[in-house]
Amino acid sequence: MGTHVITVSTVQTSVTSAIVTYTTAIVAGDLLVSGIRADATGTVAVSDNINGSWTKAWGAVTNNWQYYKQNSAAASANGLVLTVTDTVTANIRIVASQFRGYAAASALDQTSTNQTTASTSWNAGNTASIQAGELVYASWGIDTGVAATFTAGASNGVAATIPTNGTVGTSTTGESGVEYVLASAAGVQNSSASASLSSTWHGGQSTFFAATVLDDDPLLSPAIDTAPVMFYVRG
Repeated sequence: MGTHVITVSTVQTSVTSAIVTYTTAIVAGDLLVSGIRADATGTVAVSDNINGSWTKAWGAVTNNWQYYKQNSAAASANGLVLTVTDTVTANIRIVASQFRGYAAASALDQTSTNQTTASTSWNAGNTASIQAGELVYASWGIDTGVAATFTAGASNGVAATIPTNGTVGTSTTGESGVEYVLASAAGVQNSSASASLSSTWHGGQSTFFAATVLDDDPLLSPAIDTAPVMFYVRG
């Protein structure tokens, strides 16, 4: 089973770009995932100073997105800075997580999104069926005017965790949150969460494959396994 290393978050108001720094060291091969909300209709781009551009998992869902970077390069503590840029001025909320033990290539498996109006609960919809042991990462945003406390739900019967720094924002800027399941049960994923006050929710979830033996051990990589072998016959 993979592990959660750290989650960092920020809200920056009336900007066209916002940054957040990973405060722990990044080990080569780590999976980085971020839930992003910008409170104005624009187009966002996500990158970091070590790996370059990130890949969009889903979005926009009413100005909410999820981006990820698989197989990150190594970086020292405080050495990797994530930047979100927008084409318009907005309040930008970022919640960014670091995981270890997930696939280094073709990591993203399934996604789903959902919106809920005037409710204290939300779910991310249903993914297609997945195998057991995947990371399930859900992220959401709620509208301004509410200062709510979030409670993690579950996905396909497996309890989710909202990490330290996993929620960010205020009643003025709106609020965002993330939760994760480190090892899914096999089947359809349907991440859920609840809030202490009613609001309109927008968000979704992504699932990521666990690392295989080949991911974890370069000595067992296909390049080694399929290398030509030469035989010499003594005459």
